[in-house]
Amino acid sequence: KIFRHIRLASIASLPLFLPREIVGLLKTYARWQITFDCGQLCKVAERMLATKKHFDLDTTVNGLHCLALLMQRNAIRSGAETTGSSKAAWEAVARAAGTLLIPVWSAVRTNGLDVQSILRAVEAAVVLGVDSTEILRASRYLMLLRSTELDGPTCLALHEHLSAL
Repeated sequence: KIFRHIRLASIASLPLFLPREIVGLLKTYARWQITFDCGQLCKVAERMLATKKHFDLDTTVNGLHCLALLMQRNAIRSGAETTGSSKAAWEAVARAAGTLLIPVWSAVRTNGLDVQSILRAVEAAVVLGVDSTEILRASRYLMLLRSTELDGPTCLALHEHLSAL
């Protein structure tokens, strides 16, 4: 019940949040597997877009990864039923993710991210339904240019993400 009050208070004061606070909120709820309403996640995504200039690469990847986990968890908990508001939330979050991932994909092309961050960005992009072109480019980059850094579990995760496309 305390997390519900924290979530509601955070959403009410969301206009004051900067990237670090946004990601901290998402990370807490994702890590502890606490429900976060889709409509409220949509508001968080909108705030992420509004503050996109203040996001660095690491904060972007972590924030979108947590957002993807929370959205995915909501979808699993709600089952097959997709309401209009849920669909609208998914679309809004996908738009936000697509915009926020632009500098991340640029960093991938210039070797500016570690393998785990690239994998987390790919996972978030797949879950949130971002355009698959950049996902495939990032995956190709990992397999062709950074293959020596890929271990078994990383290859398996990458394969699972690509299979979901």
